[in-house]
Amino acid sequence: MIEDFDDIEWEMEFNGDSGLKGVIDDLADNAGEFSVMICTKVCDAIDNGKSSVIIAYMAGDYDLEVIATEDKYLEVLELNLERVEEEEEYELCIRVRDKIKELKS
Repeated sequence: MIEDFDDIEWEMEFNGDSGLKGVIDDLADNAGEFSVMICTKVCDAIDNGKSSVIIAYMAGDYDLEVIATEDKYLEVLELNLERVEEEEEYELCIRVRDKIKELKS
């Protein structure tokens, strides 16, 4: 999959020192922002013909990466659209709806 992590510009990085519970708490506190980022990354991946996209990475005692794969793009967009609307990211909402229609066709 990804061979060289050093060349990747991560959208979000989590501090592994707080453990998985800390990451989950961070995501819950920033769910809207995270959904906006997820939808943006997935829409960009679709536009660029990518079969997967790395959403986030957590370094620490163990490495954890959050990846969306092409077979899950539709589900990811549908699950996150409501939060994008709540964040009032209206241009992105239109883009997400267009991608959902594209993926369903």
